[in-house]
Amino acid sequence: MNAETLEKQFKSSVCSDIELVKEGIDRFQIFTPFRFDDGDHYVTVLKKRGDRWIISDEGHTLMHLSYSMDVDNLFGSGNRSEIFHKALTEYSTSENDGELYIEISDDNSYGNALYSIIQAISKVYDVLYLSREVVKSTFMDDLKQEIHKLIPKNAKVTSKWHDSTDTNMNYVVDYKIEQKGKRPIFLFGLNGNQKIDDATITILWLEKKYDFFSIGIYEDQEKYSRKSVAKMTDACDRTFSSLPTNINKIRNVIAEQIDSSAKEISA
Repeated sequence: MNAETLEKQFKSSVCSDIELVKEGIDRFQIFTPFRFDDGDHYVTVLKKRGDRWIISDEGHTLMHLSYSMDVDNLFGSGNRSEIFHKALTEYSTSENDGELYIEISDDNSYGNALYSIIQAISKVYDVLYLSREVVKSTFMDDLKQEIHKLIPKNAKVTSKWHDSTDTNMNYVVDYKIEQKGKRPIFLFGLNGNQKIDDATITILWLEKKYDFFSIGIYEDQEKYSRKSVAKMTDACDRTFSSLPTNINKIRNVIAEQIDSSAKEISA
């Protein structure tokens, strides 16, 4: 199939504002009007791999995402991973080492393949713009992954810990980090005014029974009620305004409280 025929098929399936430019042997750049929020165009390349033609983003989409998030989260568990893999499945798109691509099955499927990969790229990029409730869940997923990277290896981590007398689980600690002979760390993820208030009350209640060091990590401190934040600041030993920009500081604070050697995780 020649380039002119291919271009017509692309225009028929996607939109009229498409240009196909030959860049070498068995390789064409497909220029489309679709862009990311910063103005960069989606990258779509038609090329031959083995005896099959594919349309590929050549890894550009995940590279673009990496400027704003840890793309490793797309390959683990949690909401971002679910959205990523759902987008690939929905639009019959494959992924290999960060590259998104679609194999062309026959001469009549070039246009559909371009349409599908453009939709897949758009959906994958949507992980940055999840609904507010999903973002809250994603923040807790991100916190979980980071905490298990940051804690000393000989520390024991218990998620959703509560005092044995608190049978209704009214005073729950997101992560209890403990090491023999050291006072425990009670760590809270703070992703809403209600969560901040609950964590504050939990700290004040537990202070009557335990000697511990408390850490609060906000999703984005500036988004929340000043009154709630102020109360949390008074109650908590150390707070951080956000997770991504404070990783090293959080690591240092945890290291100051307990030794660093091996890690045991219990759910």
